Amino acid sequence: MVQIRCKKCGREVNSKDKYCPVCGNLIKKNVLARAVLFIIAVSIVFYIYPKLVNKIDEKTHVNYSDPAVSITASRLYNIYEQNEPAADKKFKGKAVSVTGEIGSIGKDMIGKFNICLKIKNNLCGIQCFFDKAHKKNVVAQEKGVNITITGRCDGKTGRVILRKCVIL
Repeated sequence: MVQIRCKKCGREVNSKDKYCPVCGNLIKKNVLARAVLFIIAVSIVFYIYPKLVNKIDEKTHVNYSDPAVSITASRLYNIYEQNEPAADKKFKGKAVSVTGEIGSIGKDMIGKFNICLKIKNNLCGIQCFFDKAHKKNVVAQEKGVNITITGRCDGKTGRVILRKCVIL
């Protein structure tokens, strides 16, 4: 148990106590410090981290004319499901052309447009992110249509991620 000092009598008290057992003073928790730490953590997650990822993403070049592999969305997802480290070795950081059915079309919190390719009953097995310059092409697409997208494979985090994508 953590011991803190009572501000009135100066005695050490259990931090879980509501009142000082010696003088009866109300023990106040440092709520302000917790609130400040929470705000800093939220700022890092929603503001700083996306900016850093975006800067790294801008410096990366993808050779669209010569993708490492052309593959269906279902096949790519299944390869990652069976053996993620081996799939990373084969696809991660390389240009990949993926063909599949559009499950959804959206935009993330930093303004990057994305198309999710459907895998069986999963509406988003492959998530393809596009720069803002490709907004017109992404918005023009329709859910349920088959499409081929080329982008840099960034591995799997719940779904397989392709970045710096273009629609072929």
